[in-house]
Amino acid sequence: MRHLRLCLLFKGKNLRFFKVDGSPWAMNIGFDPALEPTSTLVEAQQRFQWIALDSIPLQGYQAPEAWEVRPQMRTSSFKEGVSITGYTGHMISFRVKSSFFAIYGRNKRVHVPACAPSPEGTYFQIQRDIPLDLTCEIPIKWED
Repeated sequence: MRHLRLCLLFKGKNLRFFKVDGSPWAMNIGFDPALEPTSTLVEAQQRFQWIALDSIPLQGYQAPEAWEVRPQMRTSSFKEGVSITGYTGHMISFRVKSSFFAIYGRNKRVHVPACAPSPEGTYFQIQRDIPLDLTCEIPIKWED
């Protein structure tokens, strides 16, 4: 089982963004007004604004050496299909029921300059709806 940790990414007057730390996972979660260690589960549910699933490993798939392969969401962040199921101030649990729209892959050994086309055979995208049912229980690390 992979251990993830929710770390404070940004703190504004009435807003907190968290990132999930646990390579190869990358996701961010936003709350407004700010979620506090003393907030209740109901407050966490009401304050939840969005989640961004930037990098989620494909379950049961081992990419060939030098290739990065990951599923892609339709939008950079969303709220629909996400439920906060537990919150204690030190731990948050949530479920994401959605779908990926594609699988993306690139050869990490090939470095392409900005705005240049990728050489043939170094990139692919397969578009297909792929169901997502993700349940997470993640400890929170509060840092100011």
